[in-house]
Amino acid sequence: MIAAAVVAAFVLASCSKDPARELLGSYTYKTSGTVTLVAVDCADTLVASLSPEQGQLHIVRDGAGDGKVVVTFDDLLGNADIADGTVSGKQISLTGKTRKSIVLTDGILTFGSGQVDYSGAGRRYDDMLVLDLSYSGAFRMDGIDMVVIDSDVHCVARCN
Repeated sequence: MIAAAVVAAFVLASCSKDPARELLGSYTYKTSGTVTLVAVDCADTLVASLSPEQGQLHIVRDGAGDGKVVVTFDDLLGNADIADGTVSGKQISLTGKTRKSIVLTDGILTFGSGQVDYSGAGRRYDDMLVLDLSYSGAFRMDGIDMVVIDSDVHCVARCN
């Protein structure tokens, strides 16, 4: 009886699934969208496009278990950004305080840049990961203090 219980415990333990397993791996990604800014001194708002980013995204276990992961964004023409995440099935949430650089564009020329905080959540569909990102924060652009009051940013990544 004891031997059967030990065997059953091993079988059940080997069947437990790593919650992060569905999303682990390397992806090719592209991020684009808009931010809505308000000038601190005059309360004028501006909706600005983000200069698109593309590069490699990696999702790896952080060693703590329980679906905790580290997500890295390696922009081909820019910075490398790192976020902590939590995975549950095919869904991921970016957690913690994370910062990144953004570049604003009118579609042809860049006219501003700054540092923002970001968070987000997403889901994997077959070999595609879709993240909805939220940007917030304040920065100085051309001598004007600006605050991000809204954002509409998406990251689409295909598993390599």
